[in-house]
Amino acid sequence: MISKPKLGRLLPALRQAVTGHRLLFAAKTAVAAGLAWYLAPFMPGTAASYPYYAPLGVLVSMHPTVAASAKHGLQSLLGLASGIAMAFAVTTVTAPNVLAVAVVVGLGVVIGGLPRLGSASEWVPMAALFVLVLGYSNAQGFSFAYVLQMGMGVAVGFAVNWLVFPPLHLEGIDPAIDGHQRALSKQLRDMASAMTESWPPNHEEWASRSGELARTATAVRTAVQAARPLTPPRRSR
Repeated sequence: MISKPKLGRLLPALRQAVTGHRLLFAAKTAVAAGLAWYLAPFMPGTAASYPYYAPLGVLVSMHPTVAASAKHGLQSLLGLASGIAMAFAVTTVTAPNVLAVAVVVGLGVVIGGLPRLGSASEWVPMAALFVLVLGYSNAQGFSFAYVLQMGMGVAVGFAVNWLVFPPLHLEGIDPAIDGHQRALSKQLRDMASAMTESWPPNHEEWASRSGELARTATAVRTAVQAARPLTPPRRSR
C-alpha cells in the first residue's frame, strides 16, 4: 500500500514522464531503432554480422531537440573513431591482457576529457575496449562494422527526429520569461523601497536574491536553447 506522501511525490513524476512530448519522443525513438535494426543486415561486408550496433547508434543520437541530436551523434562518432584508433595502436604491440586493458581504458578516459567530445567522452574508452577485447582477432573488420553500423544508426535517428514531427519546445519559453520578469519586478520594487529607507534598509531581500535571478535567467536560456532550430535563420539584407 503506497502512503499518501509517497503517492503525492509519485503522481507529479508520472505526469512529467508521460507528457505528450515525452510520449512522442519515445515513439520516434522506437520507430528509429526498429528501422535501424531492419537496415542493419543490408550493410556491406562484415558490418552485416553486427546489427545490434545500429539501434545503439539511434539511442546515442536521439535527443529532445534536433540540434542536440546532430551534436551528440557527431560527438559520439568522433569518440568512437578516437577509441578505435587508440585500440589499433595498442593491438599492434600486444594481445588483450591486464596491462593492455588498463592502458586503453586509462588513455580513453584521458582522451575523453577533450572539450569537443562533450557528453560522448565515455565512448572513447568503451570503443577502445570493445575493439581490443571483442575484435582483437579481426580488429579491422570489427572496427569497420562498429563504425558503419553506429553511423547508420546515428543517421537514422537524426533523420527520424528531424523529419517526423520535429520537436518545437516553444511552450516552455513564455513561462520561463514570466518567471524571470516576476523575479526582476520584485527585485526592483525592493530596491526602490530600500532607497527611501534609512540605512541600513529594512528590505534586505534584494541584496540576497542573486541566486533566484540567476536561476530564472538560466531557465530562459534553457527554454530558448531547446526551441532553437537546427539552422539559424538567414539575415535579411
